Amino acid sequence: MFKAARYLFILAKNKIVWLSLLIILLAAVYWVYFSLSYFYEINFLEKENYKKFFIRVRVDSGKKEVSVSADNLLRVRDGLTGSLLKIVESPGKTIVFSQEDSGIKVDDTIFQATILYLSLKPEGTIYIGKTAYRGDFKIIKGEDGLNIINMVEIEDYLKGVVPCEVSALWPMSALKAQAIVSRSYAVSQALRRKNKEYDLAADTYSQVYKGKDAEQWRALRAVRETRGDILTFNNRVLPAYFHSCCGGHTQDITRVWGEEKISPLSGVECQWCRWMPHFRWQTRVQEDKMIIGLNEKGYDILSIQNISIGDRDDSGRVSFFNLNTDKGLIKIDGMDFANIVGRRFIKSLNTQVKSYPGYYYFSGYGWGHGVGMCQWGAFGLSLRWSNTEDILKIYYPGAGIDKLWGVIGGEQREQETKKKEASLEKKKKYRRFFIFPLPYVMK
Repeated sequence: MFKAARYLFILAKNKIVWLSLLIILLAAVYWVYFSLSYFYEINFLEKENYKKFFIRVRVDSGKKEVSVSADNLLRVRDGLTGSLLKIVESPGKTIVFSQEDSGIKVDDTIFQATILYLSLKPEGTIYIGKTAYRGDFKIIKGEDGLNIINMVEIEDYLKGVVPCEVSALWPMSALKAQAIVSRSYAVSQALRRKNKEYDLAADTYSQVYKGKDAEQWRALRAVRETRGDILTFNNRVLPAYFHSCCGGHTQDITRVWGEEKISPLSGVECQWCRWMPHFRWQTRVQEDKMIIGLNEKGYDILSIQNISIGDRDDSGRVSFFNLNTDKGLIKIDGMDFANIVGRRFIKSLNTQVKSYPGYYYFSGYGWGHGVGMCQWGAFGLSLRWSNTEDILKIYYPGAGIDKLWGVIGGEQREQETKKKEASLEKKKKYRRFFIFPLPYVMK
């Protein structure tokens, strides 16, 4: 009996050892396989006829002072004249920028400038506080403090956006869809805001961007493999809006921002976010807090007797709310009301409201403005083996996928397609050789 038990123990132990070795071997193959893919992307696809496109991202604003450091030689120039003001030769040394009445103070020196331009030579990383960023920076003197603008190439920008907007663990088709959508949105905003101080904010006002610190290798792969891909409609860059969860139907853009009605942003039915987070939500809002928010917007009321739904659009979202107050009936636009109460309470305008003593109970579907791609819906589609193109066709019907430099710079799409096909063929050959080297050795 003892010998039999000992034999079984040794057998089980050996199986565990062999299983562990197999797992280690598979992990090594997996790592080398994708390392080879990354090597190929960097050394071959970088040679595409790619035209850089820079955008300006406001990463912070209203700062009385900001600490900056870098890993290479940091040059500080006057943003208007271009004259060199300061060179920081010691990598890692922190310098402090602060706003003064007469200009901008750099450490102990005040420069009579309203814009400072920060750049590295050679290229490297600039740290704003403790956050690492690619690209260059402008520090602009504003009415409320210093505005910090990151000037970064679009592909480098996306490396810090995609893993912040969706999980880097999502299926690759969903990650690629997010990369294309975020690229399209960023480019469209840059073209619209040429005469503004910046193109995008680094938060949910535009799309979340956390610089180099946020980068994840799967998101980097999604950005690389969609390099330059943007959504277009009628030969124009599509402002590819997106949101977290639509709750069953995306929204017509004319209902939200009053922009021109176009088919890719006119709203579609979505069945793929039904079992996802934020599809269904409920919350309650205290009446006194609601009154404070309304009075801050100039409504000047003391009490609310009742809140009801005024009207809904085709997607089921509230167009306006009716508020019975001590000053009479007040009609408030749905978006305005949600912003007053707070988006963390009213996550979507696809909502119902019930009145209770001292508070109001809201329940609804979805999270966000509802225009464009439903991120959780894209995730649901990717679990059903939908590819990137299929996902984008569903949420932006009628839109096409083109190269950024083809739309902006007049390059021929056909030439880029041929280059991409040739690159993919070389890539497949490298991978086949790595996994099945014997047929190549036998030749």
